[in-house]
Amino acid sequence: MNALTKTTVALGLLTSVHACYGMTTGTINVTANVAANCTVTQTQDIPFGAYTGVLIQQQFVNRVTLVCTPGSTYYTQLDFGNNSTGGTNRRMTAGGGNFITYQIYSDAGYSQVWGETLNTDTNPVNAAVAAAGPINQDAYGEIVAGQTPAVGNYADQLTATVQFF
Repeated sequence: MNALTKTTVALGLLTSVHACYGMTTGTINVTANVAANCTVTQTQDIPFGAYTGVLIQQQFVNRVTLVCTPGSTYYTQLDFGNNSTGGTNRRMTAGGGNFITYQIYSDAGYSQVWGETLNTDTNPVNAAVAAAGPINQDAYGEIVAGQTPAVGNYADQLTATVQFF
């Protein structure tokens, strides 16, 4: 085979490899669903300390921190504890029928009781839309002034519940 024949055969092979007889395309749909979600990431205890029973108010601030998917609508409920007598009455007990009445508020003015009913006493009162990052909700605790409890170590336990949609 001479040089001219070798070149012709080589060009013929290249031409047949790159020949195109048609083309078609298709689409690939890529989707994701981001659901509303919230998680309580931190709660802080409320250590009122020593209560003397004198006509003073003892106040303490703590925080409930949550993280929600941005765009989630949420509100936080705070129950009335293990020793409530109904309504918005919160009480710590030392056992033996001894109680100290206290309250948790969602505002620094100690006027908005933090409770369980949306549009009445949740935090926020009306459902809010979450942004990115942690959501800090301050809780303002107060022991009602003028009580004369018996000596003892008083305690109660509250549950914070985040509703989201």
